Amino acid sequence: MVFEKVLSKLRLYGIETNINDEINIKNLIEDMKWEIVTYCNLEDYLEDNNRLDNILVNLVVFNFLKSKNTTFLGVENTQDDNVKSINVGDFSVSYGTENSAITSEFITSQIDKCYLMLSKFRRLVW
Repeated sequence: MVFEKVLSKLRLYGIETNINDEINIKNLIEDMKWEIVTYCNLEDYLEDNNRLDNILVNLVVFNFLKSKNTTFLGVENTQDDNVKSINVGDFSVSYGTENSAITSEFITSQIDKCYLMLSKFRRLVW
């Protein structure tokens, strides 16, 4: 059920998956379940909890998009001549499109929002 929700949400963002992506998504679902259990100090993942499942779906979708380094609507992030950022100390220059910077920032904020929602499920451990 979570797998189908992930695929449908990815389609909403304009991402079509292939067999390798689907295998990675299934692995990512299991990894994110373990991460949720660890983060919330739970004994086991609560399978029949719709709120927790929705957070899991969002975590999987946005971590998948982050790992694919993909902007929405299927446009790949490519390096071009645009300078995205410059750091002066230990000099570094990052190249990329403005859309890739916005998309990366959006994905990171969505993942952070998921962890904020997970805080409601956290248990205190002595």
